[in-house]
Amino acid sequence: ISLGAYGFNCAIGIVAGRYADWLERAGTAASREAVIDALCHVFGNDLRTKVKSDRQSAWRGNPFVRGAYSTSVPGQFHQRAVLAQPVADRLFFCGEATSTDHFCTCHGARMTGERAVREIQITLTDQS
Repeated sequence: ISLGAYGFNCAIGIVAGRYADWLERAGTAASREAVIDALCHVFGNDLRTKVKSDRQSAWRGNPFVRGAYSTSVPGQFHQRAVLAQPVADRLFFCGEATSTDHFCTCHGARMTGERAVREIQITLTDQS
């Protein structure tokens, strides 16, 4: 994928579910090869020699994080809004996982942080 504005080519992929579990356990070298194999299947084997570097997250095995992107169990998307609700006007939540419009994004994290600040300001104003 050519991103000429940045002066380099870039491909971004997201792997989830059991395959993500397997790739993380297999290690970074095996993950790299699996992704390159998949790209070569689409773009041809000449691509194999053109991949210069890769970056991977391996957060799935972390029991406190369990993945690099937030996801909703089927039928539970509405829980994002529930997760965003303050607790007793003392504990406020933000982060892309609390966004119903911009989940899985940096701007979703920023926007929910701004939302939480507004909620805190309103709460503090109401208490004074």
